[in-house]
Amino acid sequence: MADIAGVLGEASSVAVGTYTAYTVPSGKNARVKIMYNGVAGASSTLAVIINGITIFTTAALTSTQIQYTSNAQMHNAVAAAGLTGATEALTCAPGPREYFLSAGDIVQYTIGTAAFSSMSFQVVGVEIDNA
Repeated sequence: MADIAGVLGEASSVAVGTYTAYTVPSGKNARVKIMYNGVAGASSTLAVIINGITIFTTAALTSTQIQYTSNAQMHNAVAAAGLTGATEALTCAPGPREYFLSAGDIVQYTIGTAAFSSMSFQVVGVEIDNA
């Protein structure tokens, strides 16, 4: 086995439900951040769950509003034309928190109430051998 770095897992499901973006393989540990960008439906909610622990759950979201991570916050929201990259707060980037995971740990997100119209959810970081 070999260590790897980069995008370790991803998901793009938009329907109401819970989706797994990454599971740490057997014999590995991982140090990860999450990065996502999605467009909410009317009254959608979004939750991120890491190894069974809910990291956050949003209140009801506004339809067509972009939901995303920035380097300063795990959850941001702007109007559809607002994610411009003009400032750090308006640039999608891996969230500021790092998570240390062991073999079998899971990173998931849950969309509730109403479907999103788009979602790109990535788990980025480093996966290392457990030797």
